[in-house]
Amino acid sequence: LVTGSPLYPLLLCQSVKYSLQHGLPPASARIFAMYGMLKILKESDYEAGKRWADFSRAVINHYEDSKNAKSNDIIVALGILSSFIDIWFAPLRDIAPKLMSLSKEAYKVGSIDVYYVYMSEGWACSLYGGENLSIVSTSSFQNVHLMARHNPFAAKWAVINSVMLMELTGKKQDCFSVLGDSISSLDDLEADAKSSCNYHLLKSINEINLMRKYWRGDYIAAEEHFRKNSLIPLPAGQSCTAALHVFFSCLVFFQLYRDLGGDDRLEEGRKMLKKMERWSRVSPHVFESKWRLLNAEYLVSINESAAAAESYIQSINTSRDRGNIHELGLSYELLGRYYSDHGSSAHCIHCLKQAHKFYTQWGATAVAERLVGLGLDIESSLDTDLHVGNESKCAHR
Repeated sequence: LVTGSPLYPLLLCQSVKYSLQHGLPPASARIFAMYGMLKILKESDYEAGKRWADFSRAVINHYEDSKNAKSNDIIVALGILSSFIDIWFAPLRDIAPKLMSLSKEAYKVGSIDVYYVYMSEGWACSLYGGENLSIVSTSSFQNVHLMARHNPFAAKWAVINSVMLMELTGKKQDCFSVLGDSISSLDDLEADAKSSCNYHLLKSINEINLMRKYWRGDYIAAEEHFRKNSLIPLPAGQSCTAALHVFFSCLVFFQLYRDLGGDDRLEEGRKMLKKMERWSRVSPHVFESKWRLLNAEYLVSINESAAAAESYIQSINTSRDRGNIHELGLSYELLGRYYSDHGSSAHCIHCLKQAHKFYTQWGATAVAERLVGLGLDIESSLDTDLHVGNESKCAHR
C-alpha cells in the first residue's frame, strides 16, 4: 500500500475486506494495524483504533507459535502498532525499548530499511518520553552515517530529533553533515521535504521548530510554525510528536493571549485543550498531567486564579506519580511564573528552583540555564517549609 496516495484509505479498506473473506495470513496483522492507525488519524476514533490493534495482535500471537514468527510482516505490524497506535495509550519511554528491540529483529531477517526506521523511532520516543537526555545523547548518533546510506528518511528524522536534543541540552554537534553537502540546516531540510512533497517530514520539522521556539520563549515564532504546520496536508500516519505539537501549541496560544490579546488565540487554545481533555479520558496515564497543566494555563488566561493554582498542583502531583520528570519541571516553571504574576515572590522562587532541579535531572541543561538567566539565585538554600501542599494553600489566601 502506498500511504501517500489519495486512494490509500480505499485500498486499505479493500485489503481489510479481502483478509476477512479469505483467511488471515501474517500480512493481515499489518493490514489490521494500518486500519487501526487510519481510524485514529481520519476519524479520531481511538476505541476503534485500539480494537483493530487488538485484532492485529491476535493474528501476531497466532503466528508466533509457527515458523512465520518474526517474519517481516509481523515485524512491520508490530512497528506500526508501537509507532502509530500505542503512542496514544502508553508512555513513549515504554514504547522506545520495544521499537529498539524490533529494529534488531528486522536486522536479523535482513530488512535493513525497517531496522533503521525503528531505530530512529525508538530514539525519538526516548527523547520525547522523558528519558534522561544524557542517555539519549549517547545513543542518538550511533549508525546515522549508515542510516543515511540505507534509509535517508530515517536519517533525516534522526537529524531533526538531534537538533531538538541539542536545543534542550545546549550541546553543539554537526548534525547535518551525514545528509550531504546540499543540506546544512533545518531550512535546507525543509526545502528538500517540500520539493519531494514529503508531508510527514515537513510536519515533523514544523512541530519540532515550534517546540524549540517555545523553549526559547519566542512565542511569536512558535505561533508562526503552528500556522505553517496547519497548511501541510495530513500524512498517512502521525509520529510521536503529534500530541506534543498540540500540547505546546496550546501553551503558546494561551501565553500569547495573555501577552498580546486576541480572542482567536484564546479560542484556538480552547480547542486544543478540549482535544487534550479527550485524550486524557482515553489514556490518563499518558495525557492527564498535560491536560491539567493546559487547564491551569487556560484558567489563568480567563482570570480564574484560585482554580488555576489547584490545576497546577494537580499537574505536578500527577507528573510525580507517573514519573514524568520533564513534565514535572515544566509544571513547576509555569506555577512559578503564576506566583510571580500574583505577587508571591517566595513561592515563585521556590517553584523555579524546583523546575531547575528537575530540568537538570532530566538533562535539559540549556532549559535549566535559561531559568538562571532570569536572575534567580538557584544555588541558594531552599525554604524547606514550602511544599506542594503549602503552595496550594497559599494560592487560596
